[in-house]
Amino acid sequence: MYSGSYKGSAVAVKTLLALGPDGVDNEDGGEQDALLAETAAEAEALSKLRHANMMHFFGICFLPEQQAVAMVTELCTTDLRSWIDEHASSDPSQVSA
Repeated sequence: MYSGSYKGSAVAVKTLLALGPDGVDNEDGGEQDALLAETAAEAEALSKLRHANMMHFFGICFLPEQQAVAMVTELCTTDLRSWIDEHASSDPSQVSA
């Protein structure tokens, strides 16, 4: 996981697929194509979701130095588990884990 900046927004960059010299590690050509197509389809679906309570999805990118495909999202200041624990302790009736 990496952090960075994109168009003035703090972002998180998470590696999804590590690629070998000929594509996805340990995959044959047909499986590699299917895996990359599935990743692209998921990215397209995520790009259409917008909600104030949902992490913003910016897109996918290729990291040439790591030879990997990565997902770029809004950088959150806390993780979900910590948020639930914090809010459950202040008002247990509002959050169920």
